[in-house]
Amino acid sequence: MNSLRWTAQQLEEYQKRQAKPIEIPILTASQPWQPKESKLERRIVQQLAENPDIPAAQRNYLFLQDRDFEIDFAWPALRVGLEVQGQAHRIKGKFKADIEKRALAMLAGWKVLEVGGDQVRSGQALAWLRMLLAR
Repeated sequence: MNSLRWTAQQLEEYQKRQAKPIEIPILTASQPWQPKESKLERRIVQQLAENPDIPAAQRNYLFLQDRDFEIDFAWPALRVGLEVQGQAHRIKGKFKADIEKRALAMLAGWKVLEVGGDQVRSGQALAWLRMLLAR
């Protein structure tokens, strides 16, 4: 069996390539933390801006402060929310947290519409949102 052997220099170069510096953002009062916005969320923002018949939404609305649960887009007076589900929501831990968030939102009297990429891109998410807001 032929095994791979590296010289000390090759090993050192490999280790340098593998080491990635960790960049920690420094927050200041002039630059508060902003959650990263996904492409799908940016598309919904654009669609909402292009449709003035839909009332303005609050972004990343904290609907359960003791649990730090947010709704991507919220109309608090109507207790209506819109959640955009992208790839990150398929991660096991995130998926379980989302189930709990949905249940607690429903128990608190919220109607939360969950949409994925296909519904956002086709415009179906906006059509469903109109129907939900009209109720």
